[in-house]
Amino acid sequence: MSECLAYWCGFALQDLPNLGLLFKDIALKAVEEGVKLRGNQRKYLRFLYYLVGRLRAIERDVTEFEEMLERFEGDEIIETEKMIIKSMIISKKPYIKAESEFKELMSKLDKLKGNLRNYIEIAIKLNWVEMLLSWNKAEEAKELLEGVMKSVEELLNKADKDLIEYFKVYEGNARKKLEESLRLRKASAYYSYAKALMMLAGYMDRDKLEETTKYFEEARKICEESENSSEALKCLSRICKVRAVMGEYDFKDVFEKTKDIIHTLDDFTYSGVVAEYLISKDRIESKELVEGLTPYFRRIALPMLHLKSVKRVDAIRLLEEFEVEIAYPNLRESLAKILSLLSKSAWKMDEEFERFKRGKSLDNTEFLPLAKDVILKLPPIVRYKHLQGF
Repeated sequence: MSECLAYWCGFALQDLPNLGLLFKDIALKAVEEGVKLRGNQRKYLRFLYYLVGRLRAIERDVTEFEEMLERFEGDEIIETEKMIIKSMIISKKPYIKAESEFKELMSKLDKLKGNLRNYIEIAIKLNWVEMLLSWNKAEEAKELLEGVMKSVEELLNKADKDLIEYFKVYEGNARKKLEESLRLRKASAYYSYAKALMMLAGYMDRDKLEETTKYFEEARKICEESENSSEALKCLSRICKVRAVMGEYDFKDVFEKTKDIIHTLDDFTYSGVVAEYLISKDRIESKELVEGLTPYFRRIALPMLHLKSVKRVDAIRLLEEFEVEIAYPNLRESLAKILSLLSKSAWKMDEEFERFKRGKSLDNTEFLPLAKDVILKLPPIVRYKHLQGF
């Protein structure tokens, strides 16, 4: 029973995230019991892989699963799967600690043979890159990615029996699953490479910014061909951000696409798209849209909307500051400290927003004055390089 629950919940976390998140605690408890009873370790690890991946995507703490991961024991395939999940967990740790642990993890690759080693190295390095980008280490990330993209292409053209054996844990054709996984790794590498280029270009070099859209677009095509609609949407969102900086502020296309694939999106991803769309407009078009925002995105979007209409703040700067919040999760603690100093309190803003939901106009609540006080006193963020001061 625990194996079936783990398999089902793992599938849901991947394709129906809100449903999977709803049942994750029940499945996690069943998996913990199954591990103790030495059940199907591979299926349990697959569940943990999807769980850590989904929680990481919505900015939840995943370091708590590190201890549980160590309880898994088995053959070489089990150990390699553990290495990938371990790298996902490390990617959310502080920079210095993460760097040290990634290097230690890489040293264990010598125990593996054939292209299995190369595949695991690609997976670990992609997670390493995610950590580097979150700490504004774009040059280091770019260098790693250039090697990763080359390695992915080599594996797509050639696979050995050890690598195919690794994918027999999945249902269906192992070779086909391998190819699908490599294509998604390729998309991830292109997406991250574009992010690194975007960070290095800043917001003033239009030629370099245009180059980033080519990599985002290539990643989007791969995701669409693999029917990974949520990742394709993420790529399209990035393209729109670049276009916004270059003078085109319409996020409607991204927003419209969410209506067709909303069941594949978690609340955090959906709120991010809605917030982008609202910020790109000059007014609140729908009360229902605003109510659907998570508290985090609500606190970003509504003050910006207010300033755009009242103070006529340049839309590019607003999008840049929004981009900083989304692209640099590890800077949120610093930004949160600033917010806590400048606003009367986050809970007060939420309290006032509840009045808005009950029918009050935003102009008749204290939300906008609080938000205005916060945003106007924030230090200007015009280019990525200015982030070094945090």
